[in-house]
Amino acid sequence: MDEKILFKKLLDHSVEGILVVSSYSKAIVYVNNLVVKLLGRDIDEVINQNLDQIISETPSLRNIIKNSEHEQFYDEYKVSRESMIVGNDHFDVFRFYPLLSTNDAVNELIELNQELKAIYDSSYDGVFVTDGEGKTLRANQPSIEMCGSTAGEIIGKYVQDLEKRKVFYPSVTVKVLKEKKPATIIQETKSGKRVMVTATPVFDSSGKISRVVSISKDMTELIRLKQELEDQSLLVGRYRKELSRLRESRSMFENLVVESSSFRQIIDTVNRLAKIDTTILLQGESGVGKNVLARYIHQLSNRREGPFVEVNCGIFPDNLIESELFGYERGAFTGAKNEGKIGFVEIANGGTLFLDEISEIPLKLQVKLLHFLQERKFVRVGSTKLIHVDCRIIAASNNDLAVMVREGRFREDLYYRLNVFPIVLPPLRERLEAVPRLAEYFLEIFNRRYGFQKRFSREALEELKKYHWPGNIRELKNLVERIIITADTTVINGPQVVVHLFPGGRGERSVLDKKHGLKQILFNTEKRILKEAMEKEKNTYRLAEMLGISQSSVVKKIKKYGLRQLNNSI
Repeated sequence: MDEKILFKKLLDHSVEGILVVSSYSKAIVYVNNLVVKLLGRDIDEVINQNLDQIISETPSLRNIIKNSEHEQFYDEYKVSRESMIVGNDHFDVFRFYPLLSTNDAVNELIELNQELKAIYDSSYDGVFVTDGEGKTLRANQPSIEMCGSTAGEIIGKYVQDLEKRKVFYPSVTVKVLKEKKPATIIQETKSGKRVMVTATPVFDSSGKISRVVSISKDMTELIRLKQELEDQSLLVGRYRKELSRLRESRSMFENLVVESSSFRQIIDTVNRLAKIDTTILLQGESGVGKNVLARYIHQLSNRREGPFVEVNCGIFPDNLIESELFGYERGAFTGAKNEGKIGFVEIANGGTLFLDEISEIPLKLQVKLLHFLQERKFVRVGSTKLIHVDCRIIAASNNDLAVMVREGRFREDLYYRLNVFPIVLPPLRERLEAVPRLAEYFLEIFNRRYGFQKRFSREALEELKKYHWPGNIRELKNLVERIIITADTTVINGPQVVVHLFPGGRGERSVLDKKHGLKQILFNTEKRILKEAMEKEKNTYRLAEMLGISQSSVVKKIKKYGLRQLNNSI
C-alpha cells in the first residue's frame, strides 16, 4: 500500500478533527472526515478554499480560529492550533479534540487502536515507525516478516543496533535522521530479502524530527524476475551470435570438403557422429579450426535449435573457472553478485557445450567435471541443490591428453570419459591444397566487411601454398585481413603476399622446407628476386641499376627465367 494512501486513511478515520491551512495563502490543504461533518459541507466545497471565506460562511468558527492559540471550544470539541514545517512550507494545523467522558474516551482510544492495528497489519507493505532518536515504536507484521525477526526483537530497539546486527542494512532511518529529508534505498534483511524502503521524517513545531515513518516493499521476487529476464536476454544474444557463426562455418566447411582430400574423411566421420548424442574429443594444433568443427557438429545435430556455448577453459584463473562453468549462489564468495550467477553449463541446457582447451582445467575441478559428464547433474558454488542439465559435450585440446595422463597432469578417468570418439585435425601444412580456397573464402568475408572488391592473383595463391603455416587457419585468416587492408591494388600479387609472409625479408623462409638441391634453390631464389624487382621497375637500365648488375645481364636473366621483356629505353 502506498504510504500516502496509508497516512490519509489514518487521518480520515481519526476521532480527532484535523484542518490544515497554508500559513501564507490561507488555503485549506487538508480536512478529515470529522471536520467536513462539523462544517456541514462536502469535501470539494472546503479543499483549496480560503480559510477566511469558510469563516465568513460559518460565523461560529470565527472566534475559534482567531483565538485558537488559547484553548477554545466548538460544540463538543476542544480546538488547538499548532505550526508545522514541511520542507520550505509552513502550515497551521487546527485539531478538534472530542469532549468525552473518561469511559467514552477510553473506548474511543481502544477502538482507534484497533482500527490503526487493522490498517497497519492489512497492508501488504511493511510499516515501520521510530521516534526522533531512532527507537522503534511500532512495526506491522509484514515489516517484521521481511526482517526475519519477531516483534520482541524489533520493537523498542534502536535502528542503529538493528543495523549493526544485520537485521536490516543499511538503515534508511539513520540516513533520514542525519540528512533530515525523505530517502529511498534498497535494504537487505536477515531473512535474505532485498527490500525497497522509503522513509519520511515528521517534524514537530520546533523543527525537530519527532517520528520517521518507513514503508517497505519486498523486491526479492522482482529482482529474481529481472535476473531471469537478463539471463534470457543473454541467451537470445548468444543464439544470434551463434547463428551468425554457424552460417560462416557452413560456408567454410563447404570449401574444406571440396578442396581438401585429407579432410574429407574427417567430415564423413563428423556427418555420421553429429546426430548421435555422444561425447566427441577434438585434438590438433592451435588454429586448425577445432571450434569451427565443433559448431559444424552442433549445426548438423538434433540439438541445432538449442544454444551452442563455447568456453575457453584456458582464459579463467583457477579460482574462478568453477564459478564460471557451474555458476554460484548469492554471497558464495567475496565479489560475487548479490543475486548469484548462472554458469555456462546451465546456459547450454538443451544444446551443445564446447569445452575448448580442456587440458587447462585444474585437477581439483576435473573431479566435478567428471561427475557432471557421468550424471549430467551439478551443484552451484555455495549451494547444495542439484541441477540437471541436458546438453551434448564436445571437448578440444591442442595438447596430447594421453601424455598429460601419463605425466599425472590430467585425470585418466576423465580422459577416457572424453575420448569416446576422438578426432584429430591435421595442421594446415599437411593439407596445403586447401590454402587457395580458404584464402579466397576469407578474402570474400573481408571484402564484404570493408567494402572492397579485391582478389588474389594466381601467383599470390601459389606463394601462400609455399608457406609453412605454423599458426594454421587462424594465421591464414589474419594474414588475409592484413593484406587486403594494406594492398593498394585491386589484384593482390605475389610480392604483396611475400612481404607479409616474411616482414624481415625472404631470408626468414627456411631452406630446410625445400626438397630441392642448392642449384634449384638458387635458381628459384634469383627468379623470385628478379620478378619482385620487375614489379617495381619496368625499364631494364634502371632495373640493372637497382640490382647492381649490367643491363645486358638483366636481359639475359629475363630470357633465362622466361619472364616477359621489359622496356629497354632509357
